[in-house]
Amino acid sequence: MLAMQYIFTFPEDYDMTTIRARVMERGAQFDKLDGLFEKAFLISEKGKDGAHQNTYAPFYIWNYPQAMTAFIASDKFSALTQAFGRPTIKSWIPVYFSTGLAKTATPLLATKETVNVPADAEFAEVRRIEYAQHRRWAELPNHHSGYIGLDPATWEIIRFALWTALPEALPVDAQIYQVLHLSAPALDFSAYKSIC
Repeated sequence: MLAMQYIFTFPEDYDMTTIRARVMERGAQFDKLDGLFEKAFLISEKGKDGAHQNTYAPFYIWNYPQAMTAFIASDKFSALTQAFGRPTIKSWIPVYFSTGLAKTATPLLATKETVNVPADAEFAEVRRIEYAQHRRWAELPNHHSGYIGLDPATWEIIRFALWTALPEALPVDAQIYQVLHLSAPALDFSAYKSIC
């Protein structure tokens, strides 16, 4: 599973209802997209949930890299670039991923943390630390799904999670997003439990 995200930042006076309308109009197009595990249509609005900027920041989890490549070559992505310009795309290889106790509910919020991996750190130990984080999420009743990934170019860990309500304790530097829509074509609740 490969994760990716791009972020568009808008001026302080930007009318975010424009993005809400776009997601309402186009979100369902991704509900059955081949190769997509899930796409969270995310925004932040300046002054809400500690956000300092207005952003549109969708987060994708792909079942395999070819699906991500096909999307970037698609009409859907072309329409995005025509509307907002070509974004810088960040991607991460998986460390851990699983669905949570609230996997059948509609997530309302997302959190993202970025953690630097020290140059002298053994990655096996980093994985043990991240597994403990992963398991803490799994025990929370409001946890929909979570992805912990590594950017091997920068040696940064990303912790991304979807929630039906925010957990009580969050790191100070965690980015909080509103989830406008979730497309999750790969979630088969009769058979799927966890991928680690």
